[in-house]
Amino acid sequence: MLDPFTPARVFCVGAAGSGVRAMAELLHGFGWTVAGTDRGKPDVLARMWAKGLAVTHDPEGRVWDESTDGRPDLLLYSPAVPPTDPARRKAEAEGVPQATHIDLLAELTRRRETIAVAGTHGKSSTAALLVHLLRCSGKRVAGFVGAEPVDPTYSFADPDPELLVVEACEWNRHFLRLEPAHAVITGVEFDHPDSYRDAAELEAAFEVFCRGVTERAALAMDDPNRGVNGFLLYAYDSLGARRAAKSRGYALLRGEAYGDYEEAGGYEPAPDGSAVTMRLYLPEQGEPLRFPVPVHSHPENVGFAIAAADYVLRRTDGLWRHDRVSVRDFLRGDVSAATNVELVDRFTAALCSAPALRRRCELLGDWHGRAVFDDYAHHPTALRETRVIAQQAAASGRAAIAFQPHQGGRTETLFHKFVGALSGYAAAAVLPVFPARETASAAECEAMSRRLAEAAGATYLPDLDALVGWADDSTRPGDAVVLAGAGDIDRARDLFFPTA
Repeated sequence: MLDPFTPARVFCVGAAGSGVRAMAELLHGFGWTVAGTDRGKPDVLARMWAKGLAVTHDPEGRVWDESTDGRPDLLLYSPAVPPTDPARRKAEAEGVPQATHIDLLAELTRRRETIAVAGTHGKSSTAALLVHLLRCSGKRVAGFVGAEPVDPTYSFADPDPELLVVEACEWNRHFLRLEPAHAVITGVEFDHPDSYRDAAELEAAFEVFCRGVTERAALAMDDPNRGVNGFLLYAYDSLGARRAAKSRGYALLRGEAYGDYEEAGGYEPAPDGSAVTMRLYLPEQGEPLRFPVPVHSHPENVGFAIAAADYVLRRTDGLWRHDRVSVRDFLRGDVSAATNVELVDRFTAALCSAPALRRRCELLGDWHGRAVFDDYAHHPTALRETRVIAQQAAASGRAAIAFQPHQGGRTETLFHKFVGALSGYAAAAVLPVFPARETASAAECEAMSRRLAEAAGATYLPDLDALVGWADDSTRPGDAVVLAGAGDIDRARDLFFPTA
């Protein structure tokens, strides 16, 4: 495997896919010359081009042209691109090494200290917040984040990072190939029925992931070059995350003071979701610290990002200065002298400037008095969490949703949970299932969505073109409208806000 930190030439196939795009931008930041193509998503390619990546849209697919692209040292491809693709066949014939973004990500985690963010929900948002907090605290950090920043000038790349923050996706057990020193588990719920038979099998994979973190932590405990032992932060209120994290015992779960509400501390969201309080080992003594939650973020993601950032910074100067409080003061709860006010202020400012992400509770704008959100949510829990944010943003307190289910297998397996999540909205519409990686027919996708809409008391919409009319009829000024799903519903924004 080529060293990702040594600049070379790469040609990307499926360049607009979230994994390949994120890796291509990282490589470009490391000094690589990046070219490539994708058969779809010309808008994503245009944003990549603006950042200096020579990627183009070609519905037929193309191979590299050595006169313009140069001969690549590596072909980077999406797992969705088959071996019969013209560029992959040419690479095979000419002896050009090939790798997926997971291959490169695994190599990166072996070569740099890495914090992996895993879990069913919130990986992109938590990872992006963590990168930003650490950068604002003086660390050189690069991030592998599947979601794009709304600000086209913001980049998660860094030419020579001291630390990596990466999304660790559980689909197809990809996260088990990574070798992070630290990990955050945002929560574990059953998902990806195309990769796991049931919840027990999914939790078993997370247990293996946690075991890898704790075993690497044990090996590194005597390393003089490592300033903090490996940490494993997890969501205590997620039974699956708790079981996976605790499957290896307590000895190496260094982040438990944050991750487990029943231990020495933790974080709690304010009732209105506008802030997060951090208890910093002191659940009963002293005043908890209070941090703002960006309007485009979930409080839980903010809590994890702050906890992980503080754990990294504790090597030098964390939020709580352990050496500045006496045992007597600690016992009586007088710990104000131990609070690192400067870092509290820095974190607060960083959260206020945190980058919003495309399709992560992204507020598109005002449409005839309605606040329109675009969101990647495609799991029942994510739909419920997005509803809370949308209701808080709506003057009327009402939120409506247009949902495109992602994969028939997921929709069928979690059918009743989807019904419950959609029923919580003031109005709901369901589009045909987007059958990614599946062979379901159009008729089968329609039948599944019609059944879901009927069970949830929602409206069935045959296609994206029906969205605007439904929103006009089913909502009123002051409401919020959520466009949700992981398929081509991302094109719906142009129906509400046409570009010139």
